[in-house]
Amino acid sequence: MAHGGNVIKELTTDHREVEGLFGKIRKAPAGSAERRMLADQLTMELVRHSVAEEQYLYPAVRDKLPNGGRMADKEIRDHGKVEKQLKELEGCAPGDRRFDRLLDSVEREVTEHVKDEEERLFPALAEALDARELNDMGDAIRRAKRMAPTRPHPSAPTTPPANKLLGAGVGVVDRLRDALTGRGTKRGAAAPTPDGGSRREPAATKRATAEWTAEGSTYAQLYEEAKRRHIDGRSKMNKKELSRALSRG
Repeated sequence: MAHGGNVIKELTTDHREVEGLFGKIRKAPAGSAERRMLADQLTMELVRHSVAEEQYLYPAVRDKLPNGGRMADKEIRDHGKVEKQLKELEGCAPGDRRFDRLLDSVEREVTEHVKDEEERLFPALAEALDARELNDMGDAIRRAKRMAPTRPHPSAPTTPPANKLLGAGVGVVDRLRDALTGRGTKRGAAAPTPDGGSRREPAATKRATAEWTAEGSTYAQLYEEAKRRHIDGRSKMNKKELSRALSRG
């Protein structure tokens, strides 16, 4: 997850790790718990990587590169496509035909995204930033990955400041759920329910992650509750506005 070096080295190493996970999934027996475990590990790595890029890499791209806004918007759209597919993959049994179809689609999208970053964005960034800036951003990326969510949240904000405010809180909840369910390990690699739905989590996990009150809640908790209630415009609301919208509804 964290490797060392400047931002380009850090993210490029992430890319190679993800490619390795795709290969391991392909080699695992069809329909096996091993495939489920590896798919969860792949999702965790991709989500952490994407969140960190959206918090620190793409703001720098917007600020430092010619046409940086257009470049950043394109990369964020790529992330959005992948995250929606990862969300569907999360609830798909490894023996289901949809599993391979989704995995193929995710791999195509990720391969194209990686190629674009490594051939176009990273070289431009290396020219625009000095060594200290690149190293500092590498440190920021590593810190962000340690605190980032580990599960796909397709409707979450993708730009600062909302993504930074939300990301840490959602990351805590995700890691709690992962710890309680054993997600990404052999213990947590049980197949989804027969109807293809998400795997069941212990009741204690649901209580720990679902209970909230507006008073004393963090921005992340308020945002997650607003998402659950499908409150429009939530990604543009501050904490007070979220609390007010939830109280109304």
